[in-house]
Amino acid sequence: MITEDRMKYTNEIEAALKEAGYAADHEACRSLSIYMTGILERNKSINLTRVTDPESFIHDHIVDSASLSKLDALRNAGTVCDVGTGAGFPGIVLAALFPEKRLILIDSLAKRLAVIKDLAAEAGIDNIKLVHARAEDAGHDPDLREHFDLVTARAVAKLSVLAELALPLVKKGGTFAAFKGASCEEEAEEAEKAANILGSSGITIQDAGVEGTRHMFAVMKKIRKTPGKYPRKAGEPARKPL
Repeated sequence: MITEDRMKYTNEIEAALKEAGYAADHEACRSLSIYMTGILERNKSINLTRVTDPESFIHDHIVDSASLSKLDALRNAGTVCDVGTGAGFPGIVLAALFPEKRLILIDSLAKRLAVIKDLAAEAGIDNIKLVHARAEDAGHDPDLREHFDLVTARAVAKLSVLAELALPLVKKGGTFAAFKGASCEEEAEEAEKAANILGSSGITIQDAGVEGTRHMFAVMKKIRKTPGKYPRKAGEPARKPL
């Protein structure tokens, strides 16, 4: 039954991605099917996602994550970092669809990363590295700071907060792209000061193009290094946004 379900979901994922305009080979969709069924099974004992219906999961997690491929910044990136990856989105989807890229997935909860590690191995997704850390600490790690062509985040924090957590990881000339909802324009206005302080030239907004949602990307191009004092210590960016 598990094998039959995975074959069915492989075809459904492939069809959904194709309908949304994203090219994906069958093997990548098979890997995502294995990962999805694993997450849904593990979700019964560990809170990984509120989306428990496979059809919704494909739309809300897989197709939505794949929408990042619309950005030139992803297509041109060799190194990509997913900050606050949660259950592995968008990082795992990007790793499956772009096996030539190197993905670093950062999360503060070891339990979630253990699940990702197990399921990614089962799905044959091997171009990832998992980092257990708070984003505030990752931003000061010399192996991570200003290392990535593209940093992305699908977290629910305000954009001014996300900018402080993500931009220190972006190399000069690289890009930070945040998944945001209907409040994107308002948050972008509020975050302009933070973006400038942290080394970005400003914020542009692009529709993610996912049918049935109002998801946008807030995109920041990094033009100079982030001052060494950022990100501030754990919790401070959220308490006192720039």
